[in-house]
Amino acid sequence: MTDLKEGKIYNRWTIPAACILLLLRPPPRALLPALLIAAILCLLRALAPGDIKYLLAVSTAFSFKPFCVFLVLSFVFSGIEILFLYTFCKLTRKKIPRRLRMAVPMGLSIFCHIGGIY
Repeated sequence: MTDLKEGKIYNRWTIPAACILLLLRPPPRALLPALLIAAILCLLRALAPGDIKYLLAVSTAFSFKPFCVFLVLSFVFSGIEILFLYTFCKLTRKKIPRRLRMAVPMGLSIFCHIGGIY
């Protein structure tokens, strides 16, 4: 879902996706809690604005419990990604990047849901 050149998530992708999902089904119960969680994560600077847009777009497809599992799994996958990246950078003596994208861990979490893991 990110632009490969700049690594950004644009409104022209997330807002239509969220609107289409809202039109296809009734307003989900996860949307309001997702807004609250997104506000907290934004204030703590835990996620970038693009990741928060992605999070809110995904919340339109989930009910509350699967959304919470999705969020926790996203952070777990992100932690695993950081461990691998840190180990790789230490072994190859490359510089550790200061920013990581949450789109990959969030995507893995969505695939876990589609695959029936949760």
